[in-house]
Amino acid sequence: MKDSGPVVLRPGHAGDLARVCAIEQASFNDPWLPVLLQAELQPDPLRLCLVAEREGTLLAYLMSWHMGERLHLLNIAVEVSVRRTGLGTRLLRAAAVAAARNRLVEMTLEVRRSNAAARGFYRQLGFVETGLRTGYYPNNEEDAVLLSCPVAGLHAAGNPDIRRAPE
Repeated sequence: MKDSGPVVLRPGHAGDLARVCAIEQASFNDPWLPVLLQAELQPDPLRLCLVAEREGTLLAYLMSWHMGERLHLLNIAVEVSVRRTGLGTRLLRAAAVAAARNRLVEMTLEVRRSNAAARGFYRQLGFVETGLRTGYYPNNEEDAVLLSCPVAGLHAAGNPDIRRAPE
């Protein structure tokens, strides 16, 4: 995808479903079903869904839940053609900004034990491995590594521009 304009971060909404599904399918061996992605795009005070777009084309998304004092990352994916350009990092930092506004103190997530690239990415951002969920992934019973990071650490690292979703 040609780099022709600024990338804007904004809250996700139901109109993003088709592009979210396409990115999901291209990103994961065991992608979420469209009905599950659709549910995460619905307005809910305990959900945070952010997307990155350029000139109206959705390039990446992040989905998470508020759980007590934590923001739990459910899913993050970036369009293949723009991976390794910082969009994942921008989305995580934007999520940390939103979490800080809501007085959340920690971000958590699970990642496949075999996904060394993702584990390294999160480690570079300050996440630490805190546990293991044995047989967590249903498609192959792979273990999930639990990671966490203080919101303040990610929030201090950047102040992204998050725009309101269109009405």
